[in-house]
Amino acid sequence: MIRINQIKIPYYDESRERDILHKKIIKMLRLNATDISDFKIIRKSVDAREKPDIYHVYTVDIVLAKGVRINNNLIKGNVSYVEDETYHMPQNGKNICLGLEEFEGIGYTVKRQLSHWLQG
Repeated sequence: MIRINQIKIPYYDESRERDILHKKIIKMLRLNATDISDFKIIRKSVDAREKPDIYHVYTVDIVLAKGVRINNNLIKGNVSYVEDETYHMPQNGKNICLGLEEFEGIGYTVKRQLSHWLQG
């Protein structure tokens, strides 16, 4: 997966947001429109430091279509490779690996409640 930080786009109607971002990503990575399988907006902020010119600033993760590679010369600055950061919930709550030895300095009541909670 590829992450691009600091994509600056002039403030537009948000219904066109994905289309504008898609075009900007294609231009930055020098790809065809079909080379991008999907992209996800990770962060969106507003840059209003220069009041008449307001920008949205994005961080996006891009999934390329199968077999598509980008030029390694483009992987610098605001463009980088990242791993998938999808959070997976534990199967059940009893898989929590907490030992009482990790809680040095907590009171007896808290230890007793914690051990009761961990057991059942």
